[in-house]
Amino acid sequence: MHKRNHRFIQSIYSFIKTIISYLGKQKKEKKTKEKKATKKYHLFTLLFLCIWGFPSCSSDIDNLDFKTSADALSLYKYQFEKLKTVRSCNSSEMNQYIEEWKEVADTIYKCLEKDPSFDAHVALSMEFSALSDSIKMEFQRLAIDGKYNLHDLAVLKFRSERASLVADLNETFNNAADFFDSLDASFVSTRTSGYSYDGYQRFLERCKTCKTYSVEVMKTFIANEQCYFQNFLVNIEENLKKDLTPITRNTEECCKNIFRAANAGQIDHESALVYMAMRTNRRLLANAKVCANKMSRMEIDGREQANTYLWMMLQPFLSIDDFSSSVLTQQQKTELDFLAKRYNPIVRKLVQKNLLDSDDLEEIPKRILKLYLTTL
Repeated sequence: MHKRNHRFIQSIYSFIKTIISYLGKQKKEKKTKEKKATKKYHLFTLLFLCIWGFPSCSSDIDNLDFKTSADALSLYKYQFEKLKTVRSCNSSEMNQYIEEWKEVADTIYKCLEKDPSFDAHVALSMEFSALSDSIKMEFQRLAIDGKYNLHDLAVLKFRSERASLVADLNETFNNAADFFDSLDASFVSTRTSGYSYDGYQRFLERCKTCKTYSVEVMKTFIANEQCYFQNFLVNIEENLKKDLTPITRNTEECCKNIFRAANAGQIDHESALVYMAMRTNRRLLANAKVCANKMSRMEIDGREQANTYLWMMLQPFLSIDDFSSSVLTQQQKTELDFLAKRYNPIVRKLVQKNLLDSDDLEEIPKRILKLYLTTL
């Protein structure tokens, strides 16, 4: 934030120097007092517009005091016009543009809400929404025109300030992280007895009938489910040939029961949200890693399986939203980065082996990125 403040100050300083230099040269020419007064007026006007109109990145942006809603919307329009001039940017620069836009948009919206006519008339909210949509379209333009890959998408989704955990949830997150670490430490992949595909179905059938939950009951469910799921992945080729509908349906019902219990006050909402989000993140990542490894080693039985593995590899980048991103551990973010970097080499290898049609497979990350930008 301080670096961006510094760049902002430097920009203003350079702008002032340019104007002063221009006026200095003009002094050499013979001018009337009236023209000199006009230049002086324009100098102060331009300086004011520069300071007011430049999208500030300071931490005090919430304290911007617009006199009218029109002033606030003028700044928003300026931000849009400025973004239109950007011809290309990398993922880090795109991330900075998005963060700046979010910060300014939040401040402007708060200003508009204070306008007495905000609720009575829709004009203000419609203009704000129209400008927001236009800005999102500019981000999409940059994504489509640029050379973005899956790793760029990972940077935008998983390493942005938008994916920062709310401070109030830090304690719950730390407790959950310790819990999941303990599961990893105790799990042995060769312990398959009793954790078969049929056993997985019976386990879920029992769990979905549970009506009384607590944090401990939820944790017991997650711990047992992990054993079944990990062993499901050990035999993924065989299991994918089976009808997964019962497992999918019953898993969904078990998860709904946990959130119903949270709504009923049996589990605190923070624990339900954090533990279940972390559970889902782990499943998506584990599944994607197994599928990526299978494709990389060419352990594939035909084109249909190759397509299935490819889409399972992409699932974390499609399904993990901003809140779920906020409960990713640093190790998981690193693993997602590495997974994203493997996408293009894997795709090329599968195309060469005639296991996938090219069909612009390397363009898929751009399309996923475009989809993500529409949700901002």
